[in-house]
Amino acid sequence: MFWILVMKSKKYLLGVLITKIKKLAKSEWFSHNALLGG
Repeated sequence: MFWILVMKSKKYLLGVLITKIKKLAKSEWFSHNALLGG
């Protein structure tokens, strides 16, 4: 039971981390394109 909770929390934290990285990468990409285009 305990290990299931640990695995679930790990998956959740990994998902949060991936979401943050994706958002960060997207904003970085947009600002980079804005610099190139502007």
